[in-house]
Amino acid sequence: MLDASDGIVVGNQYLAEYAQRFNRAVCVVPTPIDLDRFKPRPTCPAAQVVIGWLGTPDGTAFVENISDSLRQISKKYGNSVIIRLCTAPRDIRLEGIHWDFLPWSLEMEAIFLSGIDIGIMPLTDDGWSKGKCAYKALRYMAAGVPSVVSPVGMNKEVIREGETGFFASTTIEWFEKLSYLIDNFQKRVQVGQAARKEVISRYDRPRVFRKLMRFILSLV
Repeated sequence: MLDASDGIVVGNQYLAEYAQRFNRAVCVVPTPIDLDRFKPRPTCPAAQVVIGWLGTPDGTAFVENISDSLRQISKKYGNSVIIRLCTAPRDIRLEGIHWDFLPWSLEMEAIFLSGIDIGIMPLTDDGWSKGKCAYKALRYMAAGVPSVVSPVGMNKEVIREGETGFFASTTIEWFEKLSYLIDNFQKRVQVGQAARKEVISRYDRPRVFRKLMRFILSLV
C-alpha cells in the first residue's frame, strides 16, 4: 500500500523512517491540538495536588507499570496528592495508591485537564510506543499542565527536559520528578506556561493544517 501511494502522511519521525523504505513522498504531520478546547487553569496553589493520566482502557497498563513509584508518592504525601485517571471503566490494579477515576467523554476531557496539576505519560520502550504521536503529552501541554513522560519516541521531540516537561525511566526517576513538581508550585506554573507556548508555536491546528495542505498540493 505504501509503495502504491502518491504520498504518505505520518505522525512522527519513527513512522516516517519506516514509510520511507517504500515511498520517498513522506510528510511528517504531527497530531494537531485545538487550543480553544484546552485552557490553562488559574495559577493558584490548592490543598491537594492532582496527578492526572488520560487515555484508553488498554493504556492503563502503562500506569500500572509505574505503580511502585506512585505507591511511594502516596506513602510520602498521603491524601494531599491523588492520582486521577480519565478513561473508560476497567479493572485497574493500583493497590496502595490514592487514586480516583473520571469516565472519559469528549466533554469530560477538557474538564479533567483543567483540574489536574501534573500530567503523566509512562510508556514501554518498544515499537508500539515509538509509533505513538505524543498526543497525551500535547494535551497536557496545551492545558498548561507540566508533565512527566517516558523518553520514548515522539515524547523526546515534544518535551525539553526541565523546560516544557520532564523525563523519567526508572522507578526512582518517576518518584523524584513527581516529588519535585509536587513540592514546587512555581516550577509547575513555569513549565506549564512554557509547554503551552510550545504547542502554540508548533502544534496548533491551523498551523498543522497548513503543512498538510502544502504537502497534498505538492502531489497534484
